[in-house]
Amino acid sequence: MIHAYGVLIATLITLSLNLAILELKLPFETSESSQEAVKWS
Repeated sequence: MIHAYGVLIATLITLSLNLAILELKLPFETSESSQEAVKWS
């Protein structure tokens, strides 16, 4: 049972981290690409 709980918790943590990374990465990528566009022009 303990192992099953550990896997469940690890899965939830991984999903939470993936969501957080996506939330952070999407606006960061758009701002980064716009900065690069300004840099290259």
